Amino acid sequence: FFNHCFKMMRFISLSNISRHDQSSLIAHSYYSWFWQTESYQSFLKQIHCDRLFENHSFAILDDIGNLLALCPVSADFTDKEDCYFGLAHEPIPFPCISVNLSARQRKKTISAYFDYLTKLASKQNIDYLYIRVPQLADFPSYFNFARENPLLGYNIFIKPLHTQVLDLNLPLNTLWQSLSKGHRADVKRSQANVKVKIWDHSNINSKVFESYIKLHRKDSGQSTRSLHAYNAVKSWIESRSALLGQASINDEDACENFNLTYVF
Repeated sequence: FFNHCFKMMRFISLSNISRHDQSSLIAHSYYSWFWQTESYQSFLKQIHCDRLFENHSFAILDDIGNLLALCPVSADFTDKEDCYFGLAHEPIPFPCISVNLSARQRKKTISAYFDYLTKLASKQNIDYLYIRVPQLADFPSYFNFARENPLLGYNIFIKPLHTQVLDLNLPLNTLWQSLSKGHRADVKRSQANVKVKIWDHSNINSKVFESYIKLHRKDSGQSTRSLHAYNAVKSWIESRSALLGQASINDEDACENFNLTYVF
């Protein structure tokens, strides 16, 4: 832990923090997400380039320059009557907090984060915000939040998105038995008819990725992403931050998607 008491905090533009320092904090933080990375934030702005938005991302430092938190923040001004922190109704991620903070320091840093957001909202005429908190079971206890509505103390109300976390370290038989009888039947039926291929950093190639792009455009009915945005996805796969799952029925591409992974 940082063994000194914060006397004051500084807020600076996230662009003033090197990529190395950002990556290091994200890699070692207990509750870092792929959504907090510069690469994903850039990707969002690429696919929503038709919207009017501003980047207000910032970092929090203590009085002697230690990096306490990374805070990606976008403000969407597309609808002048409905301005908010977020982008195309995509929430901003909860800040990435340094692993070196004590419980008291974490609370102080988070309070400073919301105080700064409130002042920024007033200055920019922001009406409200969307914020996404980690979907991991012990997140509220780590930050000393209430489990049912963790950000109520900051006047933020929860809109729960139910999810399920699977521990893939468990034996395959244990995972299989945890499925319902109906789901096991679905899996067996799919195994008989669907061929699945996983593409990762070790085997992804340009031909496969071009196939993914063509299918994505076919499904959308038009080109909805720039080549830069697709290249960002490919770079995630190559850097072990993402996987591309391909499924086919009778050797015809039935569906393809990619599942992002980071430091969970």
